Amino acid sequence: MFKDDDGLYVSGFPGWQDYRPNDRDLNEWSRIPVYGACIVTGRNHSVYAIDCDDTSQAAAIREVIDRCLPEVPERNRSNSGKFLRAFRLEINPPLAKRVMRTAYGAIEFLGKGQHFVAAGNHTSGVPYKWEGETPTRFPTISVDVFEACWEELAKRFAVEPVTKSRTRTRGKTASEAWRTNEIFQILQEREMVLSTDEGAGRADITCPWEDEHTSESSASSTSFFLANFGGYATDAFICKHAHCAGKNISHLKDALGLEFEDVTGASESTDWPVINTDSGGRTKRVEFPIDALPSALRNAAEEVARFTKSDVVSAAVVGLSVAATAIGKRAQIEERPGLYHHPSLFFVIVALSGERKSSVFKEMTRALERWAADQEQEHSQAVAKAQAENAVIDGLLSSMRRKSINAGTTERHVLVQRMAEESAKRKVIPPSPRLFTSDVTEEKLFQKLHAHDGAFAVMSGEGRQVFDSILGRYTGQGRTGDGIYLAGVSGDTITRDRVGNEQSGPEDLAIQNPCLNVCIMVQPDKFRETLNHPSLQESGLIARILSVQPISLIGTRFEEADEEGLNEFALIEFEQVVEGFLNAPRRINPATNRPKPHLAKLGPEAKEARRQWHNVLERKMGDDGEFESYRDIVAKAVTQTVKIALVLHLLEYPSLMQEEQSEIFLDTLEYPDSQMQEQSEISLETWSSAQRLGEFLLKSAISFRDPERYYADRLVEWLKRKKMQTITLRDVAGLCQV
Repeated sequence: MFKDDDGLYVSGFPGWQDYRPNDRDLNEWSRIPVYGACIVTGRNHSVYAIDCDDTSQAAAIREVIDRCLPEVPERNRSNSGKFLRAFRLEINPPLAKRVMRTAYGAIEFLGKGQHFVAAGNHTSGVPYKWEGETPTRFPTISVDVFEACWEELAKRFAVEPVTKSRTRTRGKTASEAWRTNEIFQILQEREMVLSTDEGAGRADITCPWEDEHTSESSASSTSFFLANFGGYATDAFICKHAHCAGKNISHLKDALGLEFEDVTGASESTDWPVINTDSGGRTKRVEFPIDALPSALRNAAEEVARFTKSDVVSAAVVGLSVAATAIGKRAQIEERPGLYHHPSLFFVIVALSGERKSSVFKEMTRALERWAADQEQEHSQAVAKAQAENAVIDGLLSSMRRKSINAGTTERHVLVQRMAEESAKRKVIPPSPRLFTSDVTEEKLFQKLHAHDGAFAVMSGEGRQVFDSILGRYTGQGRTGDGIYLAGVSGDTITRDRVGNEQSGPEDLAIQNPCLNVCIMVQPDKFRETLNHPSLQESGLIARILSVQPISLIGTRFEEADEEGLNEFALIEFEQVVEGFLNAPRRINPATNRPKPHLAKLGPEAKEARRQWHNVLERKMGDDGEFESYRDIVAKAVTQTVKIALVLHLLEYPSLMQEEQSEIFLDTLEYPDSQMQEQSEISLETWSSAQRLGEFLLKSAISFRDPERYYADRLVEWLKRKKMQTITLRDVAGLCQV
């Protein structure tokens, strides 16, 4: 363990890949049980590995490897379907890294300079284990056998050409590599290089985000590595500051203006790139950060995606909405002093017909459905009891009403008083335990929200009717029906005042601090109609919609012989967490006699991180800023992310719903053993995960708003940055890669 420049403890030690441990090291390290061991691949010992992170097709991939490489041992862990097979190859020069993209992930060949954990724990705390006995030596296989296995895997599972990392050619020195590296040349031109170690392929540089660091930088806190140096198969960017957690070489290239390939003068070439689009005609989006989700939701989403053969983003988003619905008004988060939010989120999943929207929706919402079904008998009994008691009261009222006709003044006054007292005893009919509806008018939705104390959801695997209601199709007079959705998601008080009738009198109802969750699957035409509605654009509802479009897998959803059905066990943990939220006791504030929600507060470091991200987005919304045209969407991003952070926090530590208050910190190394306490801490990973999800959803929402304008803005910005006056079609194609 060592401290980085922000004072955080980091596992390992600098330059460990090149360190050669001696017997003394091994004896000393073996006495510390929390230490793990990594093996660097492609070194003199000739160890390599095949690493599978496609959990949806893991069984079929394992079957191919078992058939081709029967003696090769497997390493895995209990909380994931991912696995690794390690072996030796006698080959010189060593093989480089290869990546095979599959429908649900990737199969990677760990080549020269990469590494894997041979013994120790995953970051989730779960230990890695080897099937059978822990190997003392890896079996040696021939290169021909390995290549045959790799070819078979590619035939069965590859969805695009396999990529290979280039190894350095013989005779090419490190100095030559530095001179020909475009990134390094730009770093030098901008005087960002502080020092270089040419032999190690490392340059210590000034971080492009140095102004946003929360502590002083040292000369070695930020580094750039050449490909095939320092254990990296490709060029690499490393910054040890907490603010830059998650940033990689792509972020550095973007900051340097190299996000897209500069192919000026390529007009004479006939090697035109293909613009990658899905079946809806939109450019393919960046990959959804599924690893940002807590394991309970991640495992459920990955299994449903495997079973339905759909993009995991659909199941993941529905799962987030299910969790937020189950939490409801039982919890809230303090974004800033005086600014509190329940986890009310409006998700829209846009997909064409045939994308198995209904199947995904059914499997991911069944925790809510089962809970409601379990409550039905008790609910029916409660309704019958309330109706019976009200019938008795109605009988008494009817009797007293008849007596009052011929009663004197004094007796009538007594009867009126008794009638008022009896009327006050009438029981409210308990609302249905169902927590969401799929088709509802604005008036009925108000009734549902009011009956459930302001916490309810609208969820549908086919949401055309919901959008028709929002568009005002059922209201007439050109009025839209978005008001209750806007207030319900924003948490603003909703009122309904009506004249009423002689029996009931005027109706004066209010819902304070509502928590309306929405998750709708809809086809692109209906969503586009909604986005283009002028009134909805002005109201602010559209700016609050978190929209995603899954990657279409149509044409690749082939079924295997004896294919496994839905693995119920993969969904159990998520369903148990959701049920735990729904059954969590609701505390009562004695001062108001109202429910008192669990409170999560951002700790000092979390507040600072939120403030910094807010300010970054604020600058980009300024005149001529990157997000100038999308201010309404971007202005809501931080608050939406804060709500997502609350959901992730409680999914990770569901027992906190039993306590009154927890705190979210960003600089703690681990969560305390006891979760039952007034204040709790979550790691940097949790907040970073929330922000990664927020950034993904923000980019997705922007691309929906105005794709043509979005790419036009990117093109203009690129031309300015490159100081170019002309552009080729190949340039445009590169800019459309999302």
